[in-house]
Amino acid sequence: MNKDIRRSVLMELESDAGSGESLLAGRLGLLGELKVDLDARVGSVRLSLSALGGLKAGEVVTLDSQPDGSVDMLLNGTVVARGRLVVVNDFLGVQVETLSSLRP
Repeated sequence: MNKDIRRSVLMELESDAGSGESLLAGRLGLLGELKVDLDARVGSVRLSLSALGGLKAGEVVTLDSQPDGSVDMLLNGTVVARGRLVVVNDFLGVQVETLSSLRP
């Protein structure tokens, strides 16, 4: 467990964000109203079961990412986009920077 804790300042989302081609760009047809779960993964860590079992409240688990690093956006476990963390009206958000190519 890493005891070196640093705070990160997140950038405020600018109002002109959201330009460019959308992730699915009209490929959905009648399925457009179907709801799916999109997960954002900031980082990960591999732990032994004994280390996992030994975690206590207040401990810090060091992830494999930098505070200003990219965030993976996953659909059903598959990375579909990458972005960066932003603050939107006191909530965390992800500003999409790159999209994965989707097969039609």
